[in-house]
Formats: sequence, C-alpha cells, structure tokens
Amino acid sequence: MTIVLSDGDETEHTLNYQAYGGAVYGDVRATVQLFLASQEFAVDYTQNVYDTRKEAALTADVVVTKTDNTEVTFSGILVDYIWGALAPTGKDVFNGYRKRTWFTQFPFSFGVYADTSSSTLLIRNDTTGTTIPLTNYGMYAVTHAAMNPLANTIKIYDYAGTLQQATFDMTFDFTFLLAQNVAQTLLGDIDVDGCSEGVYLRWINRHGFYDYYLFKQGTEQGKTGTDMTFDRNDLLQWSLGYGYQRGAGRRAAYTRENTLALCAPLVDADTWAWLQDVATSPVVDMFVGANRDDDKWVSVTAQTGTLSDTHKPLQDFTLTIALANTPLQRL
Repeated sequence: MTIVLSDGDETEHTLNYQAYGGAVYGDVRATVQLFLASQEFAVDYTQNVYDTRKEAALTADVVVTKTDNTEVTFSGILVDYIWGALAPTGKDVFNGYRKRTWFTQFPFSFGVYADTSSSTLLIRNDTTGTTIPLTNYGMYAVTHAAMNPLANTIKIYDYAGTLQQATFDMTFDFTFLLAQNVAQTLLGDIDVDGCSEGVYLRWINRHGFYDYYLFKQGTEQGKTGTDMTFDRNDLLQWSLGYGYQRGAGRRAAYTRENTLALCAPLVDADTWAWLQDVATSPVVDMFVGANRDDDKWVSVTAQTGTLSDTHKPLQDFTLTIALANTPLQRL
C-alpha cells in the first residue's frame, strides 16, 4: 500500500507499507510533523484574531495493490492535522469551554479551532459585543486587541454555532467524537487581572493552543560546570611566569545554567489541571517586554520533576524553569 500526503503546494511525502496477515498497519505521525516543521511560534497581538497555523490541511491519496496485482485507489482524502494531543478518556474536550485569566499588563490570546470557512465569534466585554469573522479553516488566537482591559467580564461565544468540539474515546467507530455547537455557545470566560509583578509565561498546550499565566517569582539559582579540559599548547614552550606547568592541563570551557522557581499560589482545581501543560510543553516562552504592546519573548524550559496534586479546593502550583543558556568565553 502506498500513501501520498500533500499540502496542496509543493510539499509531498510518500509512504510505503507491506501487508501483514491481510491487513496494513502504519503510523503517519512522524511524516505529518514534517509539514509542521517550518511553523513559527509567534502571535501578532495587533490583530483581533490571528491564524497561528498550528495545523496542516493535507490530502491523502491511497493506492492498495491486491494479491492479483490489481490496484484500488482512494484519491483526495482530506485530513486536517492539528499539532496537539487528546487524552483517550472521553472527558478531554478539544475546542470546548475554557476559563482563563488575562493579566492585562501582558499579551494574551484565547485559542479556537475553525473547521469551516465561515464562522463568527462574539467577544462580549461586559455588555458591549463585537463580532469577529473566521474566514478559513485553522487554529486561531483571539488576541487582547479584541478585549477591553477595563471590562469586569469578558466572554467569547460561537456566534452562529458552526464550530465543533471533539473528544477522544476508545469506543469503536467513535474514536474522535464530534459535537456540533449551537448558536451562542459559550467558549471562554476570561477573568481580568491587573497584576504586573511576576514572571509571565506563554506555552503551547496539548491541544495546540497558546496559554498564559503570571507566576510569582521564587529563588534563582546558578549552576556551573565544565565540558572540556586539555593541555594548553603542549607542543610549544610553556610560560612558567604565568603559572603553566607542562602536562598539568587546565579547564578551558565552562557552562552555566540558571534556574528560577515559580509559583501560582492557591489556584483552584481546574486551573491547577491546565497549568500542568506548562511542565510538559515543548514550547515555553518568558515575556521580557516592557508592556503588553512590547512583544518580546525568550525561550525557557520547564525542568522535569513531580507534580503533586493534593485535590484540595485551593492549592499552590509550583515548577522550576531553566533560563536561556548564558554565553561564556572558551579557550
């Protein structure tokens, strides 16, 4: 069996599989990732809504060769792959309702997925409503440009009920169960917080959307090490006046890693649950701009460890991040 995946432009990948026991088994995920490899992890916060392109709309052509060497072809199978993952519980809802916090001194966005080319969102700041059209398929970020920082409540609705929610279940033939929204389906409740002190992180969650949170800063620690030793200039005469001894060697290169402890104090159970994604996200950024219009970020990494959920109504969420490597001199 041969599968040809194409994005409709110039990129095309071919996969070949052999039958085993009268059936063909294959995993196309690694190949699909090639279509997403050139993605930029950025959001234009000056636009009300921004297509983050965290998905790949692919066409699959499948050719099956039977035992008598005749071929059966299935052409033009359309599949929209999303850079995300669903937990197979039936409770992990993709594109469903979420409650988030916008710390108004920093950039912010709320993610939605449009599976049609004519969807409309309604952004309601208190009693004032603004409609935003989604004119194509894709993963969208509704940015803070469409939100009022002075509002007491911000709500995001699927205005016409054209979007779909999805769950991952092990039920045969209903593995990815889609549920159509109705008009005025509430997608998001946005709490407004004017706090400006702390460390603001942005990351891509398991569903492929951007999430944000302002953490309280803890202790920063630095760890140094060496990754190279050698005998300096062993073929020439040593300068004893500078303290070199032949054959003694010396350290010639160091590394330095700074880590920073962070805490989200006394968050509720729902917030604690979705904050776990920052600890496992492959893309985590720390805000270093002067204000929410100064779109500057640096990449950081969440350190591995144990996350202990006490299942109390309110509890602290803590993690440690490794800051960007510090450039050092080398001999």
